[in-house]
Amino acid sequence: MTADEQGGYLKTITLGGRERGLRASDGFHLSTVGSDYVAGRIVGYLRTGFTLPDEIPASVAPISPEPVAPEPDAAPAPPPEASGGP
Repeated sequence: MTADEQGGYLKTITLGGRERGLRASDGFHLSTVGSDYVAGRIVGYLRTGFTLPDEIPASVAPISPEPVAPEPDAAPAPPPEASGGP
């Protein structure tokens, strides 16, 4: 999905007649366009073998994008333990 026909590095893709960046500025991670492209291809493959809904049902959609505040009387989380490395 992110390689050319010869298996080489693919930096851009053509979508709707326009060349779009597949990669983020670091050249490694996917851009937003690249992420949408790969996700769409994966969903397309899944649809060939499974029946998937056209939209995400409210029962499995994210409830709130806002962080949840801790309980007022909750104890703080303990610090992580040392790894005991050399």
